[in-house]
Amino acid sequence: DGEALILLQDNQLFLADNFERKEYAFKENVYSQITIGDYELNDKWDEGRVIYLKNDNTKINYAITGIYNEYKKLISSSIKGYQNSKARKGKLKIPTSLPKTLQEEGALQKYIQEQMKDFMDPSKDAVYPESNNFEYEEIDKAKGSKSNDSGRETKNFIDDMFDFVAISFGIPPSLLKGDTVDTKDAMNNFLTFCINPLAKLISDEINRKMYGYDLYKERTYAKLDTSNIKAVDLRDIANSIDLLNRNAALTVDDILRILGKEPIGGEVGSMRFVTKNLELLDKVLEEGQVSNAKGGG
Repeated sequence: DGEALILLQDNQLFLADNFERKEYAFKENVYSQITIGDYELNDKWDEGRVIYLKNDNTKINYAITGIYNEYKKLISSSIKGYQNSKARKGKLKIPTSLPKTLQEEGALQKYIQEQMKDFMDPSKDAVYPESNNFEYEEIDKAKGSKSNDSGRETKNFIDDMFDFVAISFGIPPSLLKGDTVDTKDAMNNFLTFCINPLAKLISDEINRKMYGYDLYKERTYAKLDTSNIKAVDLRDIANSIDLLNRNAALTVDDILRILGKEPIGGEVGSMRFVTKNLELLDKVLEEGQVSNAKGGG
């Protein structure tokens, strides 16, 4: 249902499989009937003792289910249309004077099925023997009807479902379908619209329940780093790293982490560098005023 309950017990985290949540306006919410695996807890847990995560996008599940049920009918109909376009069709001329053994409708139908069974099987090479004045004539497919159209239509319906689901959860459709075109932009969008919001949701709840405001304002808090989810090509980030490094924005260890390497630590690892052609604006203005004063004198 788009929600999760995590219990903090003896410095360990336990994910609840089932639980009941009672909301209150002027006091903490209470959680009961908590089940972890096959074990059911008898006590109740207040909001301050748990980590509760809820995705606000839960209503989209009902919309996706409704769309799926409708598209399921369309896909089924499209598949039947494709199969029908591939099926062989013909007409059988039956003589008016039939042998006595075939004059009954049931016997005639059985005889036709036996004669045509191998002939209509697409996996077999067969010849239809025309006997007893029976004549079979193949019916040509209607002009302009392409069997591949139904196949493409089915694929388009399936692609539509992938697109609906992906967009609903902030996932680029190309990633969900395994496309390799424009993967770089797709991964950036995936992080921006799907992963990073979830990471913020989790980190905010952890900081609220496990650290609190006092530790947070002292810069002691949890932060989920999603930067390593995307594969980094050194050629793509070399210029950016150089720019950030010579402006003292990154330490040596920061750069190593971006490259997926182990930090070296110590004094060297925490070093920052800045180019000599950078200066504080106030100092530049001050020097300019001094120069103007000397020139005026």
